[in-house]
Amino acid sequence: MYQHATLYLTRPIDARTARAVLGDAARIVSEVVADSERLVGLRGGGVELRLSAMPAAEIPSHLDGLRGYVQARCAVLTPELASKVDETRQVLGLVIEPGFRHGDAVWQWLGALARAGSGMIFLAGAFLDDRSRPLAAPPGLQLETTRGPEARPRTPPDAARVLRRAWALAAVAERGFLEAGARADVERAFGRLRTWLDLSGTRTELEPEERALVEAPLGSLHRQQVVDATWRNEGVAVLAWALGLAELPAHDEQADSEPLAAALGFTPLAPDVPTPSPSLRPADELARAERRLLAIHWRVRELQVSPGPVDFVRFSQEAWFGAFDLFGIAVAERDLAVGGAPIVEADEAVVRITASIAAERHQAIAWVCGDDPRYSAVVTST
Repeated sequence: MYQHATLYLTRPIDARTARAVLGDAARIVSEVVADSERLVGLRGGGVELRLSAMPAAEIPSHLDGLRGYVQARCAVLTPELASKVDETRQVLGLVIEPGFRHGDAVWQWLGALARAGSGMIFLAGAFLDDRSRPLAAPPGLQLETTRGPEARPRTPPDAARVLRRAWALAAVAERGFLEAGARADVERAFGRLRTWLDLSGTRTELEPEERALVEAPLGSLHRQQVVDATWRNEGVAVLAWALGLAELPAHDEQADSEPLAAALGFTPLAPDVPTPSPSLRPADELARAERRLLAIHWRVRELQVSPGPVDFVRFSQEAWFGAFDLFGIAVAERDLAVGGAPIVEADEAVVRITASIAAERHQAIAWVCGDDPRYSAVVTST
């Protein structure tokens, strides 16, 4: 377990950028702060991360010492290292309590921050790039450096579990729609939902926070809870697709809850539809979808961190997580298209919706592919 890391960035980032990069932590972080002493602090989910910036006046002498360390102690694996050191304009120190391990959320946050600042990570004596590949390290140092879905063993759920999880997400989304007044005869619909949770056995699939939300009295949810709950419908869409029961809408098109309910046999919304016999799509098809949905999520997150166009066509061939095809993914001027326009020119409101769709769908496909048995524990850093 690691507790300390340092980021050497050639493109300085501010608190706003750092918070945007770490935005995927929002589901497990209870507090995000920014002040003059800590560029960003995160607290929640059993983890506290403190990130502070070295004063600019101290950086030149610090880099001189760093060059001496590399010369005396390290085997340099790539000529990139010298230019990374020479071009460093910001040094960020991180303290993580109680610590982090290879492949977990904090590990992936480090890569995202390094990517945002076009820099590198110093961890346990070694220098890593933003994909956790070694740039230099003391000879014989044992440090895990594989990043991405292959970094740790994955145990995908079976088809029956995917159907139960789809029902659970549909129940959470439906609870949000009820609170938002999107259904007729809300009291009666709420009663049907709670009764069905017991009769179908879906209540046992709900995680504690989901169960508390679904069981909360009508009128008791605050606005953000309602918003978060209704967005779970995008996860339902992915699970229905994974089961071969529905097609996945375009990346900038929200899924419709009622056809999904009918496809899944979600009886609170589709009472006369029988329960389907669950069967998952082939593993290679799920893996292909994961790369595509990750890529779309990466692009909308990258826009927040580094506004400006990206050659998304080229990225599809050279992505760090593996090449992916663009079949059915709209592109304009070689960048991801949103609402028919390149994402950098698209309506901001539509881009925000697309970003929320991307986050939910990425989480769902990563869960189907076995990222973590607990849905809420799936990390979707890009």
